[in-house]
Amino acid sequence: MEHITDIPLDHLHESPFNPRRTFVGIDELAANIVAEGRIHEPLLVRPTTIAGIDGFEIVFGHRRFRAAAAAGLLTVPCMVRTMTDAEARSAQVAENLQRADVHPIEEAEGFQAMIDADNLTLKDLAAKFGKSRSYVHGRVTLLKAIPTIRMACLAGEVGTEVALLFARLRTPALQEKALEYINKDHHAKLEDSGQRSYRRIRAVLSEKFSLDLKDAIFDIEDEMLVPAAGHCVRCWKRTGNAPEFDDINAPADRKDKYGRYPDRAPNHGTDVCTDPDCFAEKKKAHLKREAAKLQEAGKVVVQGAKARQAIDACGNIKGGFIKLADVRDALKKVAKDAKPTVVTIQDPRNGKTHQVVKIEEVKAAGVKVKEPAASRSQFESEADRKKREAAHAKRMAEVQAELDTRMALLARVRTAAAVAPRSAFDLQMVAQVAYSGVAWENRGLLADLHGVEADALQAHIATLPLDALTLFILDCALIENVRVPAYALDRKPEQLLAAAAHYGVSDADTSQAKRRPRPSRKDSATATAIPAETEQALEAGQEAPASSSSDETGSEQHPRNDEQQSAQGETREATPA
Repeated sequence: MEHITDIPLDHLHESPFNPRRTFVGIDELAANIVAEGRIHEPLLVRPTTIAGIDGFEIVFGHRRFRAAAAAGLLTVPCMVRTMTDAEARSAQVAENLQRADVHPIEEAEGFQAMIDADNLTLKDLAAKFGKSRSYVHGRVTLLKAIPTIRMACLAGEVGTEVALLFARLRTPALQEKALEYINKDHHAKLEDSGQRSYRRIRAVLSEKFSLDLKDAIFDIEDEMLVPAAGHCVRCWKRTGNAPEFDDINAPADRKDKYGRYPDRAPNHGTDVCTDPDCFAEKKKAHLKREAAKLQEAGKVVVQGAKARQAIDACGNIKGGFIKLADVRDALKKVAKDAKPTVVTIQDPRNGKTHQVVKIEEVKAAGVKVKEPAASRSQFESEADRKKREAAHAKRMAEVQAELDTRMALLARVRTAAAVAPRSAFDLQMVAQVAYSGVAWENRGLLADLHGVEADALQAHIATLPLDALTLFILDCALIENVRVPAYALDRKPEQLLAAAAHYGVSDADTSQAKRRPRPSRKDSATATAIPAETEQALEAGQEAPASSSSDETGSEQHPRNDEQQSAQGETREATPA
């Protein structure tokens, strides 16, 4: 049963279920209420009893309630409706999904409240509100961000898509480590909410927090290796089990013609681990287990840090040891009691084992050994160090001299360019630089826009006239706003929308463009733009001026032989005026 009535403000209280926490424009709304003298749209409330006192809980209209109090109203119009807690939560989330000013984290809190209190799943929420499962999952994942990232996101200091890159790492320790990596990287900045550095931030985190399970030296299905971690294939930190890693869990058809993924992440696929700490713990447990087996077999094993000192990353033996295979034949002649002890080195990088002996023991057995050459980093003399540093200083001085020369040349070029009119040369250079800044994954879209193949796009720039060059530069600036990953559908194309507003492009124009058939690359490549002077002449009802380029294009599109032209000329003469 519903009815509308005026209710005193002191009989109303805000809903504890409302996911919205930030309210903006209260003063402006209060001023509007004062000017109008009333609130036009009633609040939606439900009867409640708190501590034995009857009242009404606001379901919709928290912002109007606050503005009414600021405007000095004593009562507000309300629609009273009996609702359960679950119905109130669902209605509030549905209402907030329609609002553009609701923060994604507040939206996520609404979803999470329904999961916790109403036992709904992500699939249930997606069906209920008409969203994709990945959208709902991405929102809920935001709540796993550490307080530093979460508060920065709410304050607008970090964008939602950047916050999700941190939140999807799940554990606070990994997120803190990720934040350290970003703060140390000179090209990944959070000052502009991470928008300009988004690709760099994603690349850094992909490099540091993605490990291909196919390269694991341990059995990824061994649940007892580290019981607390369990089975890798069923782990929720494996990309195949985590929708928020859609960019890494990418199918092979996303590769370009060179076999590379657009984001240049080091690992892709469903079997990628996103917890390097857990991966390292399992690797350590595996090495310890294998070393124990060797020791049980009676072998002397060098492992861990000592093994790292005895073998380098390339598998070369060092640290006073030599491979047993290199002296095996010579040791056959040595008496059994004089033979050196055979040691097994377990490489901590890949788990491979190497049979070695100590060089000093081999020498003591009377076997001549050619000792390996010492590396510069281990035994560099003071004279060699000074020589190397002097060579480096000389090289850096040459670099600085070249820099000064180029800066002087740039200053002279700027002086000359300042008094010269802008030309096709200038725009060609700017267009080439703009194109070089377009991400690889967006160059295909840019090529489609201009109707050429992606590998011919750079050469295509040299053929563009002045007006088309300016438009191409604009294309380069806006094409970044076109592609959007599935986990960041809420990310608005701000520059594209700003350009649409500037040029008066409406939603209706966009809808018509969607329905219009898309031209093929061949059609786009052969289409000829009408020169500005020709268009002006046609609008004035005058004969279009001659153009060598249009004549050539016309002759290519409509080939005529001399006989056809002569016959048509005779026909025109015979036809009475």
